[in-house]
Amino acid sequence: MKRIVVSGGLALVLSVGCGDDGGGGQAAAGGAGGVGGGGASGGSAGAAGDASVGGSAGSVSDASDGGGCVRTPGPADGPRKVIVALPYDADQKKSDLYQVLDLDADGQLAKTGKTFLLGRATNGEIVFTPDGKLGFVATEAGKVGAFRIEPNGDVSVIDAGFGAAFNASKLVVDPKGDRLYVIDSEWRDVGGGIYSVRIGCDDQLTDEGLVAAAKLPAGLVLSVKTPGRAFVAADDILTSPAARHLHVLDWSATPKHLSSTVAFGQDSPIVSSLALTLDESHALIADNSGFSSVPNRVAVVKVDGTGLTALQELTPIEDPADIEVSPFDKTALVTSGFGDAIHVLSFDPAKPAAPYSAKKLSYQGGAPQLPIDMAQIRRGKLTGRVLVSEVSGVRQVAFASGAAPTDLGVFALGTGTESVPGAIGVQP
Repeated sequence: MKRIVVSGGLALVLSVGCGDDGGGGQAAAGGAGGVGGGGASGGSAGAAGDASVGGSAGSVSDASDGGGCVRTPGPADGPRKVIVALPYDADQKKSDLYQVLDLDADGQLAKTGKTFLLGRATNGEIVFTPDGKLGFVATEAGKVGAFRIEPNGDVSVIDAGFGAAFNASKLVVDPKGDRLYVIDSEWRDVGGGIYSVRIGCDDQLTDEGLVAAAKLPAGLVLSVKTPGRAFVAADDILTSPAARHLHVLDWSATPKHLSSTVAFGQDSPIVSSLALTLDESHALIADNSGFSSVPNRVAVVKVDGTGLTALQELTPIEDPADIEVSPFDKTALVTSGFGDAIHVLSFDPAKPAAPYSAKKLSYQGGAPQLPIDMAQIRRGKLTGRVLVSEVSGVRQVAFASGAAPTDLGVFALGTGTESVPGAIGVQP
């Protein structure tokens, strides 16, 4: 789906998620890994959702790993690099450029003047190994772009287009940092499923092939609470029944299907994001289908071990593109791409049958314009800091314990189309 927006007085046509088949260009293409937010990358154990790095969740190939290098996280309160794709140039043509930003220990963003070329990514989350050294992005071409952040802050491209059999739409780094899981959001008969890529101690990638065939997979969460278990949003996966929306897998050397449920009660969804709450008691699934007879929505599913119970649908939430959950409680953020909004999902334990309600975030300055992808920090004093990629720049929102999320404003990257951000990621 395309949308015309205005940036710095220029009309810009952006290709963003329309709830098609989940391939390149789907909103919220991005990280999915530990427990945390939909499309998150980086972080430590104890956060739950679509792509966080860190923690103790098990790996598909644990049984045969035989050791490996240790990717130890850096200082929890040290400076971090933020990487932002700039998918358009000043003439509104396609661009492979990426920009490097500094994020200091107090949460202040600054330009470094450093850029590099990689595969184009209009949206998605850039995910990192636990040490923050290696970054990966699903490119518009369906490949994996891999890079290394050097000690001096420079960026070295490892591979601008790694991949063969898969058409990468989302990426998850295993918490140990030795594997990258690639979600191919196509149908089974054309390669849909989850693939494993080995990350070598020499930083090189090795394709290990398909580990779980699936139809339209759109999110992977590796459990921190129960290592060796995974949650997947897909129409079906492995031996599951068809037309289900959320699945629990035994994430062992040979993944096995354990249970499934229907999360949406009417019309088939096209899932854009999956997230799991901090305590892994509830799953949140976003449907941004552009072809449904019902409004876009976010489904809430109660999780009890391998038991799954659909509770409610929050609707209408126009074009829910990405979900991030709080590292403090069960609050969540949902970006609304075409709705030009960020929604706060609040949890009420007194209403177990329908515990969530939604309202728009109170903005600092104007409302966001086409907010899509988010990346969250889950370590140190910036725990709960969320970076949002939107047309006007990078917005920061802060989760807080016992309080509503706070909008901290937008850091502008520039005024022309060459400054409109696409995919985004932050070192853990």
